Amino acid sequence: MNKILKTLLVFLFYCGLTNMSSANDLSLSVGVAGNYGFYAAAGTETNSTQITKEYGGMETSHVAVFGEVSMGAIAVGIEYNPTDLDSPEKISVYEDLGGDNSSSSVTNKAMVSFQNMTTIYANLSVPAMGPVDGLYLKAGYLSADVETKENLGTGGSYNNTEIDGMIAGIGYNVDLDNGFFVRAEVLGSDMDDVTAKNTTDSTKKVVISDVWGATASFRIGKTF
Repeated sequence: MNKILKTLLVFLFYCGLTNMSSANDLSLSVGVAGNYGFYAAAGTETNSTQITKEYGGMETSHVAVFGEVSMGAIAVGIEYNPTDLDSPEKISVYEDLGGDNSSSSVTNKAMVSFQNMTTIYANLSVPAMGPVDGLYLKAGYLSADVETKENLGTGGSYNNTEIDGMIAGIGYNVDLDNGFFVRAEVLGSDMDDVTAKNTTDSTKKVVISDVWGATASFRIGKTF
């Protein structure tokens, strides 16, 4: 899926650059987006030879800011989320074997925080179909820092990392007076797998895989 989305994004940017070279004037737009989404992933924690896997999801809501340059039917932009998105806390209990063959239970608590989420995107306007005018296709590349927050009874801590992925979807734009506009979007996302290793024991790690999401967005902005 990522290969298809990357191909679409490259195509949209190519169209935008082509239009830029022939456009007589460009327009700049800035705005604010209210986003509501659901993200799901599989989390696998390896503690030496013990493996715990769980599939779960989380709801998110956040406000982001965006700016874009329009070149006729193509617009290229960037969106930034200034707030952190925190996952639910995952609690795992392990049996810790002592040197005298005794055992005791230890608890690992871990969560991740997605920070500095940034999306580079391109919008392609769809030709009007009868009374319907304002539809556009959207594709983009998303990146975020992943900060691990944990309290490990088994010892050590996990390293911070990054996550990347692609988004694609459809939106509807309504132009208002004085350059203002409102938009509604529905987007899907497909993210790469990430691995966080224990800083003191290489046999301990957490892998986040099969990450996908769906987001609904309401946007308001102004074109200059």
